[in-house]
Amino acid sequence: LAGQMEFQAYRSLCGLLEHLRSVNLQGRNVMHGLYRPHGPEGASREGPNGIVLCDLLMTKQLQRWLHLLTRSCGISMKRVLDRHELEPPTQLHVDVTQDACYADVAQAGVAGFLHGLYYLFVVPDKDKPYLSLPILEFLSVCFSILIFGPFLRTMCKSAAKVSNILLRTDALTSALTLSRQSMRSFLITEAYQRLIDTELWRCLQKHINVAQTFGESNILSDLISRQKWKSFTRFCAQLGIKPIRLQLTAEAHRLYNHVIACARTVTLP
Repeated sequence: LAGQMEFQAYRSLCGLLEHLRSVNLQGRNVMHGLYRPHGPEGASREGPNGIVLCDLLMTKQLQRWLHLLTRSCGISMKRVLDRHELEPPTQLHVDVTQDACYADVAQAGVAGFLHGLYYLFVVPDKDKPYLSLPILEFLSVCFSILIFGPFLRTMCKSAAKVSNILLRTDALTSALTLSRQSMRSFLITEAYQRLIDTELWRCLQKHINVAQTFGESNILSDLISRQKWKSFTRFCAQLGIKPIRLQLTAEAHRLYNHVIACARTVTLP
């Protein structure tokens, strides 16, 4: 944090923190950003004696580690048990689907659907060159949590119910990175870090699971993202659903604005 560590020592520190991550019962997200000095633009380019300088995310993560290292010195034996052996069975199950389209449409879109509620975000044309399908797919998951979150929170507050919120996405990258907290993409990491700082995420995360689905199992969100309104309306009528459109929340707009600002600072492949 003082900007006085050589890369060879910092590399060893990261290895030690990876070991202590399990001791502190933390997910991979606590290491997000800390491997940036290892990259071709980081301190590693100067060799073992290159000085590691912290950006904003690295500073936040290292300060978080200072707290973790003073809080925990061991690991609970309950970690040897599977979660299903400790938790009561689920009584309320909620499906949330989301989708994004990018290259094969006139307007790139991000959409989500929750039991009749839905949203659509049309990506401004000026932003499209800085984005890609993987980041848009991940943003659709983030938007679903931030837009549907108030409704999900109300449902999960019922003390008599153990709730499961299943986020269905057809993007394997989003499904794997969200569940494993193993983001490598700069933009996806930035989006995830902004998401987990929100009150809605902190409230809902214990209820959330994620699954990869595609094809007909994700048809409603797919129709919304591509703005195929006639097919969407007809499909809802067949299901007996009266769809209600929701607008993007202020938090969703702030997250998008942060991601597009970051995207303009890097050159995407």
